[in-house]
Amino acid sequence: MSDDEKREIDLLFATEEVRQLATSLRHRKDHARTEMLDAAYWVKGCNSLGRLRFAVLLGVGKRSDEDGALCLMDIKEAVPETVPCYAKANMPVDHAVRVVTGARHLSASA
Repeated sequence: MSDDEKREIDLLFATEEVRQLATSLRHRKDHARTEMLDAAYWVKGCNSLGRLRFAVLLGVGKRSDEDGALCLMDIKEAVPETVPCYAKANMPVDHAVRVVTGARHLSASA
């Protein structure tokens, strides 16, 4: 990863929105702090080949708490869809919102 990519990922995971996403997984305490421990570029699946994708390891809560845990987050470059969607579908215009919305609908914890 480049220094710019590391800096941008660090800024992303310092936002309140992403902290709340990490704490919402596995019913963690809403106010638990998060800390980016590591991040790496990775390749996964055929529709991501040639696209930026990063795995980010977060620490959530305090190690001494019952809440203390690790959380693996996936960052995926959002690009325009290549498959046409149903004409009457309510599809987000923003590509990143579309990808996140789709992932949340596929997630067992959603």
